[in-house]
Amino acid sequence: MVCALAPIERGERRNEVRTWWGNAANEFRSTKQRTSEEIDAVGSQRNQGITVAEAKWTTKQLGPAIVDDIERYKIPALRQQLEVAERPHIYLFAKSGYTPALHSLADAADHITLVDVAAALGTTHESGSRRRN
Repeated sequence: MVCALAPIERGERRNEVRTWWGNAANEFRSTKQRTSEEIDAVGSQRNQGITVAEAKWTTKQLGPAIVDDIERYKIPALRQQLEVAERPHIYLFAKSGYTPALHSLADAADHITLVDVAAALGTTHESGSRRRN
């Protein structure tokens, strides 16, 4: 995944994929629960965020908490700076794959894709990650 390292700013009109970082959603900043957020990649089309992606290079499999983190904290923060689709598509990339619970969540949700990084790199891992479209 290749991303430009620059923020997307409201008012720009283009199609692109970039990393994004900014202040946490106001409700979480005001309580000091979270101060900032970062999204590994945001795909925008005509200045609307339609895709978000997170990549985790860890020895632990990703579980459903990553989706909760994206939907509860990261997307609301992104909405403060960019018009975001009602339900942006979420792509997850994980070195060590995904837990069965995250596979079940992705299977039940049409907006979550689990990318099989091990297959793309020609390596293996225990979770048997699969791509969901």
